Amino acid sequence: MTGPAQPAPESARFPIRDSGPAPGPQWEPGVVEVKFRDDVVPNLAGAADGKFEMESADNGLSEVNQVLRRFDAQGAESTFAISADDATDAQNIGHLGDAELPNLASFVTVHFPTDSDVVAIASVLVALPSRPNAKMR
Repeated sequence: MTGPAQPAPESARFPIRDSGPAPGPQWEPGVVEVKFRDDVVPNLAGAADGKFEMESADNGLSEVNQVLRRFDAQGAESTFAISADDATDAQNIGHLGDAELPNLASFVTVHFPTDSDVVAIASVLVALPSRPNAKMR
């Protein structure tokens, strides 16, 4: 008669990966997430040449549009499916509980050709005077 089953040794449950150095950061090819200031809620509009442009109430996105054209942006969409009013309401509710919530309507996912250098694109966007926060996804 045998006793209770013995647990597998740690090395069997969590094998050591021995396939060389750990991989570096991984990003979705050609995709950059852009978070604008909370007071900037970009609208995506078609431009005369068939590309798209971002507009805002204060029209302060011309420099962003120049970067998007420079890197041949293919399209963009709101990162979160939420209206500007609902995003503001959520932010206000969060503030009641002393939580700092970003305006979810100010997040945009931008698509570039898959061979684009998304690190360079994000770096250029972050360096703009309007200071959008851009990250690779």
